[in-house]
Amino acid sequence: MNNDEIFSRIQITVAVILIILLWWGASYKLVHLRTQAHLSISDKNLQRLTDAIIVYRGDNKGACPEKLEDLLKDHLDKIPPVYDGKGGQSAAVKDGSYANLLDGKGGWIYDNVPTDEEYCKVFPNIL
Repeated sequence: MNNDEIFSRIQITVAVILIILLWWGASYKLVHLRTQAHLSISDKNLQRLTDAIIVYRGDNKGACPEKLEDLLKDHLDKIPPVYDGKGGQSAAVKDGSYANLLDGKGGWIYDNVPTDEEYCKVFPNIL
């Protein structure tokens, strides 16, 4: 093998390594951007739910909905999803005490226990 062949192989190896590094960096950045987008969507969905509760209370003399699904009648078309930051999403709802229901399994928690400090609030069920 002469020097020109060795130099060509080194160039090819360096080019392949650079391509792999660029691909890895781009993949990492895309995953980070997608995660940030999902978190932003979840924040907006939480605000939509909170706003719907406020309107519901205005329509019902200050009373909170018994279940989050009660908002579907007149205030929301559907329960929007919450993203867990790991690629998963869920629009499932657990009604009850936030402190007792938080398990990080996704979806929403609607605290409908009047004696709770967090009564009439919605929380993402993510850790």
